[in-house]
Amino acid sequence: MMPVLRAMHHHENGQSNIRFHPGIRAVLWEALSGEGKELCERRYAPAAYSLAMTASSAAPTVCVISSVRERSGLSLDSADFAAFRAAMFDASWSLSTPAPTIP
Repeated sequence: MMPVLRAMHHHENGQSNIRFHPGIRAVLWEALSGEGKELCERRYAPAAYSLAMTASSAAPTVCVISSVRERSGLSLDSADFAAFRAAMFDASWSLSTPAPTIP
């Protein structure tokens, strides 16, 4: 089955659409092309937290990109996962500190 048809079938049956990407280019492109993207303030996580991966959300799509060492990613079309990712972002944001402003 073609990936697009499979995705349509899963969506109609209430299943999440998951796309695995070898390398990071495809998932990065998908993350950057999502609608509703806004640039925001840069912040730093506490040193006690090691964040080897990154994620981008444009509901209902969540893109997860692994470390440079693993070079892989995945995309999920899931309202539940997007809501979870938004809650995790809010928690991380509240623990982080603003980056210093450069004059």
